Amino acid sequence: MYFLAIGGLMPLQPAHYRGMGRCGPFYVDQLPESAPVNQAFLRCASNAGFIETAEDAFDIARLYEELGQYFEVVEILEKDDANIRKSAGGLGYDVVISRGWSLLEYGLARVPRPGELLDPLFDLVDIHFRSYLNSHGLFSTWEEAFFMVRVIKAVSEVRPNSWESPELISELDVVRLRLLREAAGPFPEPRPAWAGPMSADWDGAIGFRSALHPR
Repeated sequence: MYFLAIGGLMPLQPAHYRGMGRCGPFYVDQLPESAPVNQAFLRCASNAGFIETAEDAFDIARLYEELGQYFEVVEILEKDDANIRKSAGGLGYDVVISRGWSLLEYGLARVPRPGELLDPLFDLVDIHFRSYLNSHGLFSTWEEAFFMVRVIKAVSEVRPNSWESPELISELDVVRLRLLREAAGPFPEPRPAWAGPMSADWDGAIGFRSALHPR
């Protein structure tokens, strides 16, 4: 189990999506590194964006609220947690690689391959599983999400690199997101493409995402 302070969407993500692929806290260039909010960001980024306790996540969210930036606090349960299949009170189940790369963050989008022999099969996978996504763009039950994992792994054996490389697909798993604290205000608007770490026009939200999704 771990926690995230998370909120804003990335460009092109569906407006209703509330999974792990969203943006989180960012470095505030206008403040010194010693500022509490920047110290909180650095601690968070040093652990790839994952927060060890709910209390720390609440504190981080409150620090950003003072600057008019808002994040919700979410508990993440992984496969080894005994309560992962209990969906009560949860936002839903995300299908992720390496603790963060969500396959649902763009609504089951897959890189098209015109003329691909298996296109009808991919269309079937898309149509079938899209019908199970809830109002947050996530699966409502562990069984639905884990079935998608099984199907993707099986199809990837036949057609490698259909979603990701075989190495990454081997790490594909299900996590449960449970909302612990609503954001105190509106999430930031989707950000433009990341200009690079600590550049003059660095987008901190993208920088945080880069730590959470380091590819």
